[in-house]
Amino acid sequence: MFGYYIPELIDVNLKTNIVNIEPLMFRRQFKKLQEYEEHIKTIDDLTKHIIETFFEKKLYFINQIDEDTILSYNSFEYSKPPDMSQYIIWTKNNDMTHDDVLEHLEEFIDEKEYILWTNKGTVHTSVPQIKHFHLMLRDKKGTYDLDKLIILMNKGESEDEYKKGKFFRQIYGKYDIIKNLDKNQTLVSSTFNNHFTLGFNIPCDLMEHKSSYPSPDYLDDLINELLLDSKLKMAYISVLTDDLFALAKYYLTDIVKFPDSGDNLRFELWKMKDEETKVLRIYYNDVIIKTLFL
Repeated sequence: MFGYYIPELIDVNLKTNIVNIEPLMFRRQFKKLQEYEEHIKTIDDLTKHIIETFFEKKLYFINQIDEDTILSYNSFEYSKPPDMSQYIIWTKNNDMTHDDVLEHLEEFIDEKEYILWTNKGTVHTSVPQIKHFHLMLRDKKGTYDLDKLIILMNKGESEDEYKKGKFFRQIYGKYDIIKNLDKNQTLVSSTFNNHFTLGFNIPCDLMEHKSSYPSPDYLDDLINELLLDSKLKMAYISVLTDDLFALAKYYLTDIVKFPDSGDNLRFELWKMKDEETKVLRIYYNDVIIKTLFL
């Protein structure tokens, strides 16, 4: 399983005119990734292959940006929202910057929303031999707000739980639903003094301690109830390891990694401003396993 990721967290120089790109993550489909990896293995000289394919034969070619740089389609596309187009900028100029690309492509991008990034020097770099940028384009949309956050986690080491809570607070703390938590909008169900809630900085008066874990047969119904509860904005629920794994497999059957201590299942519900459109993203740890447009 190959996870989605947010380019913003990978490329510190990422450029975008989208107000918040958190709901926009990308990955290659599993079968596409297998095809891609097998294709790469058959190539002896990757640099020569790219020059011949894109610069000389001009396969997938769209436009010559300058004598060292071309714009092309991505022959092995990432999985992405259906309304986005995807391109690659290949360049022999190692000094080319994100701003240089945007300047060259000003007319091509026009009034569209864009995300421009590079995977260079990260675990997502599959072709380090020649510099290239990824570009996503779409017609302008409204912006999304985080409308609800639900976290299910099994018990781990106290220090690991605290660090995980602090990490999630850094990610989600900028959103209004987390900044303005109150008792009527928050559910914390835990069988113990949980260090995650300390790291996440959830006030004690918002917590509800249970004498037992939720029944595994009830978990799926519970998630549905919480998602449909218009008042609820944030929920943290302690679950047993077996139950966390079973619920994760319910959403994605080919999950094979059994949970370690402190592993989690997260549900983000995003709502587009001024519209009824919603996006539900389900994570198993830091990997998106399902995206639903509601």
